[in-house]
Amino acid sequence: MKIPYVLAAGLVYATQCQGAVTLYGIVDNGYRYDKTEGSRPVHGLESSNQYASRWGMRGTESLGGGLEAFFVLESAISTDTGTEGGNRLFNRASYLGLSGPMGTVRAGRTTHLAFEWAPGIANPFGLGYGRAQLGTTFAYNDNEFGSGRVSNAIYYYSPSLHGFQGGIGYSFQVNGSELPGSSANNRMIDLALRFTGGPLGMVAAYEAVRGAAGAASPKVLTLGASYRLGRLTVNAGYGHLRQSSGTAFGVGADRSYSVGGSFDVGSRGRLLAAYQTASASKLDNWAIGYSHALSKRTSLYTFVNWGKTSPGPVPARLRQSQFAVGMSHRF
Repeated sequence: MKIPYVLAAGLVYATQCQGAVTLYGIVDNGYRYDKTEGSRPVHGLESSNQYASRWGMRGTESLGGGLEAFFVLESAISTDTGTEGGNRLFNRASYLGLSGPMGTVRAGRTTHLAFEWAPGIANPFGLGYGRAQLGTTFAYNDNEFGSGRVSNAIYYYSPSLHGFQGGIGYSFQVNGSELPGSSANNRMIDLALRFTGGPLGMVAAYEAVRGAAGAASPKVLTLGASYRLGRLTVNAGYGHLRQSSGTAFGVGADRSYSVGGSFDVGSRGRLLAAYQTASASKLDNWAIGYSHALSKRTSLYTFVNWGKTSPGPVPARLRQSQFAVGMSHRF
């Protein structure tokens, strides 16, 4: 995506004069092979294999007394074609807020708490590596919950106290513009608590949507834990979906499970493996991956995953497999 000259010049000026505005992102490209039972394989150069390709701007301003104003604008990009994702410019994030000794408040379009905190704890692949990522069987990123990102939202994050941090959020309309009358909007309450201290990580998150008139009001609970033992980190997760419309996988309620781990290979390599399954929808996925850091910003990766998926609200379950190899670069 080409940044207009005036915008680029303004970013450079702000960075040089105030050190307050940062242009950042991830560029990820590689070869990917993708096969679903009953269909011809799709393969070629693909963006966003290990991490989602993106670019964004973030800025801060000190207001004194430990209080700071900030903003984030972030857009998904397909680096193999140069197109933006999500049919909106800043589809990944567009919020502003205040941060200080009493915590952080952000308002706008943002990542909801389960999507932000659970993946790296409940599953070593986090939100990357194709279908190895946790959302393949866990429902927190289903469309009913904004696919992991909610619009028209206000969130509060507490300060971290002895490793514990809590968060609470509310969306007045999960996706799209707010409509007149509360009964015309899909509203969501979001609660989470996490612990990160020493070798242990834990998270519990709960999202509940009050659907518009005639729509479903789904609820999802996500739990995760991780523990580091020297070079080895083990991960486990549990998800419980209730009162779903069933449009995604043909079930109104489901339970998901994930187990996995990662192992540091030398000072730059990381080997990952995981298995996840959803009981009612009969989904599952096995995955193995490897990432090698060429530097702090650039890494090579490869992964393979296989399992079963659902083509929609029908009883058929189809075998799927993926293989990818590529490179990612942060800036």
